Amino acid sequence: MMRMSAGYVVLEGGTGTLTELAIVWESVCKKLIDPRPIIVVGDFWRPLVDQLTRARPKTSNHLHIAETTTEVLDILIKAL
Repeated sequence: MMRMSAGYVVLEGGTGTLTELAIVWESVCKKLIDPRPIIVVGDFWRPLVDQLTRARPKTSNHLHIAETTTEVLDILIKAL
């Protein structure tokens, strides 16, 4: 399913969602799959995302933080 997706939208979740985010993010960063947007919605994951992108700025190339569904759609439309 990772390879078939045009992008990824990550909502608030638990350890399963964290695992999925990490696998997709790592796969895109290491070019194991074609680049596509990873969109984190809301503030739930922001502390983690901020920490990781500060430590490894290049990892944020395909990562976006959106607050609204309109922002999510705008990011996906631009990517397509």
